[in-house]
Amino acid sequence: MKTDFLKNLGLNDEAISQIMAENGKDVNAEKEKITNLQKRYDDLETKFSTLKKSNDNVDDLKKKIEDFEKADRERKENEEKAQKESALKERFKIAVGDKKFLNDFTEKGILDEWKKALEDEKNAGKSDSDIYSELTKDREGIFKSENPSVDIPPKNPSTNREEIDDAEIRKIMGLPPKE
Repeated sequence: MKTDFLKNLGLNDEAISQIMAENGKDVNAEKEKITNLQKRYDDLETKFSTLKKSNDNVDDLKKKIEDFEKADRERKENEEKAQKESALKERFKIAVGDKKFLNDFTEKGILDEWKKALEDEKNAGKSDSDIYSELTKDREGIFKSENPSVDIPPKNPSTNREEIDDAEIRKIMGLPPKE
């Protein structure tokens, strides 16, 4: 409000002064309310921002916890799988006994077949050894020979068989000389 407006209404200076003072109090009271409201708004905005950030942090933490739980589950599953695999290999080793496979490839192939046979319902009630025996019977070339091979010396092309005497033949064969 302006004093010119009040003067045009025909008010004296003292009345104008009192009205202006009262109006100033009201204006200042309203300004203070606005300032307080602005401060509350700013505080709420700050709290909201903080909550939003903490909510993001909570979401991040939830994600990290989920990732950790998933990794822990996978680790446990892998450990269980490794233990089962180890137990199966030990059972297979017992079923094989003293026999030696021709090579690792052959052993792995028979092991894989044996595992599948264990899961087959038609083999229910059979022992590990029985299943293994069925898999390996009548199969050749999967085991190392129990009789080691002997190196035979090559034939000397320069010697003629008729030219070698009995003593030399006995010597080549590892036999003692004839008496």
